[in-house]
Amino acid sequence: MHDFIVVGAGIAGLATAELLQRSGRSVLLLEAEDKICAHSTAQQQGWFHTGALYAALPSSRYFRQLVGNLDDLFNYYGSFPNMNLRSGRTLLTRNSAGWFKNSNNYYFYASPSNPEIKRWQKPLWSLATLRAQTRLSWFETIDFTRELSPQIKFVNFSPNLSRCLSNRNFNLNPGIAGKIMKSRDRTFDADCLMADLLNSFLTCGGELKTNSVVSEAGRRSVSDQRSAYKARHVIVSSGHNVGNLTGVRTKVLKSPLLVVKPAILDFNFAWMTIDIKNTFNHMYHCSDHGGYSLIGNAVYFDVDETVDEAAVKQRMIEKARKIFDIDLSGHSADLYFGIKTEIVNNGHLRNYQYHIIDGGEAVVALPGKMSLAFSLAVNVCRHFGIDPVTDAPSLDGQGPSAAIAKTEHYRRSAAMSHTNAH
Repeated sequence: MHDFIVVGAGIAGLATAELLQRSGRSVLLLEAEDKICAHSTAQQQGWFHTGALYAALPSSRYFRQLVGNLDDLFNYYGSFPNMNLRSGRTLLTRNSAGWFKNSNNYYFYASPSNPEIKRWQKPLWSLATLRAQTRLSWFETIDFTRELSPQIKFVNFSPNLSRCLSNRNFNLNPGIAGKIMKSRDRTFDADCLMADLLNSFLTCGGELKTNSVVSEAGRRSVSDQRSAYKARHVIVSSGHNVGNLTGVRTKVLKSPLLVVKPAILDFNFAWMTIDIKNTFNHMYHCSDHGGYSLIGNAVYFDVDETVDEAAVKQRMIEKARKIFDIDLSGHSADLYFGIKTEIVNNGHLRNYQYHIIDGGEAVVALPGKMSLAFSLAVNVCRHFGIDPVTDAPSLDGQGPSAAIAKTEHYRRSAAMSHTNAH
């Protein structure tokens, strides 16, 4: 009998299974697809958040949680050879080869004079922009050589509000952005990160079963189409199937993502404005078949909702043209939808926190945001009274990357390259 069965081998299930196994427990990891990280995890943008996206909100809760996530990343994953994010007097990337890319993410805050901001909204947006500037300037004062938790218990405002401002020239349409702020967000190499976690899990003795479509999950047993498995504890991290398997109330949303090739720009940014539906972000990815752009926004649909994809695609293209005045006629563009599963949050639209819920039949573990998978894994261990092991095992090579699904944006970009070549 295993100590744990973890259902779902996306980033949440994989990180949880890996840390439990590394901490001396025996874990069986079950995945419905033939490769791991093939569903929601494959559809993500490759954007590692450090809190900046939520710096303008009235509450500092999400901002502090994502900053605190860095503590868990450094403490429990810092010994992985490819974990190249390093703590010093500031946050930096040791080299460009590893989990994280060596590139900043910028935040373009719309000027209050922007025509899309109504007159009555202008003072509210000015206050939100000031909030973001004070928090991101404070972030630049954090001493990453010390434990972060005591430093972020209360978010303090930096007296020097220019700490977070960028002096880089971005060739924006004149007057469109009020302030340009730098952050410590990064893009990440999903293949490298997932391969290291899977390698550690298997090296420490973990057992992985793919093509295991779980139909029933109890407190101590799980059934799929082949067999029934028993364990002392069952953890369900299967995203969109959590509600069906455990009865915990979830909502499953989809959000459009547009792959554009060749790349529009070679840097990462988020366009911030008071109407969340008008926000916009751009991630630059460089692959073995060339650079490409991945464009997203904060528009969400119910997973079963019928959507006019052509209209959504056109709106996203027009937004890129408006901000950068770029002619996209020579670019290829392909739209897909990323799936997000969240715990129902008392009527609130979004719920960005990680959750560990004793659902009666099984324990539910969801990251809220992919970046929070590290804190999720650490706190799942603590939920069961386990002190997580900090050191990674000695790993040979880069791990079994063939067992990991390629990201959707990579696959789409590769298909564009193939089509253009013919």
